[in-house]
Amino acid sequence: MVLRHYPKQVLLTCGAYFAIGVTFYGTTVFGLSYGVTQVGYTRNQMLTLVLVAMAVTFVALPLFGKLSDAYGRKPVFLAGVLAMLLFTFPWFWLVNSGSFALAMIGFVVFCLAFATSYGPLAAFFAESFDTRIRYTGISFGYTIGTLASSAPAPIVATYLLDRTGSYVAVALFMVAMCAVSVVCVIAMRETYRQDLSDNDETSGQEQLSPTSH
Repeated sequence: MVLRHYPKQVLLTCGAYFAIGVTFYGTTVFGLSYGVTQVGYTRNQMLTLVLVAMAVTFVALPLFGKLSDAYGRKPVFLAGVLAMLLFTFPWFWLVNSGSFALAMIGFVVFCLAFATSYGPLAAFFAESFDTRIRYTGISFGYTIGTLASSAPAPIVATYLLDRTGSYVAVALFMVAMCAVSVVCVIAMRETYRQDLSDNDETSGQEQLSPTSH
């Protein structure tokens, strides 16, 4: 079983995804409601902000994926996570300004940070596992990470805002999740220009049988 023999890789990929899930759904789902109810933007304005940011993301994703082919998965992915961490409070400040133009800058920059990590994510996560269990491994890590971060992020953000009446608690929650991802990414192996056919993570471990996955 993957969870039995590769718990470290599963947990690290799961944790590495936290920043992506929490910040993306925090800005695009929670952010829609926050901008309308707390700042005073119209719903059409908020939808425009998100749609423009998604269009930029669509273009940026393959570019950052290509960048990881040139400079490595880990440094590009980590740069995106750090950018999301550092830009969380500035994003709230720009949105809270009440200026549509400044809010647009905030959404676009945040989504570029997201694209920096999400572009190389598939290759980075897949290469964390041996070839013969790669599909199962990335499925576990990605799915658990999504359930633990993306799904509850808007709910947690709304709860924190209701309880505290301030965006600060929400921003701190997002920063904390990004910090977890930073630690996990640093602990993950870099596979840049490595011959993965000769890289066996099960060295010194019990080998999986062909039917165990």
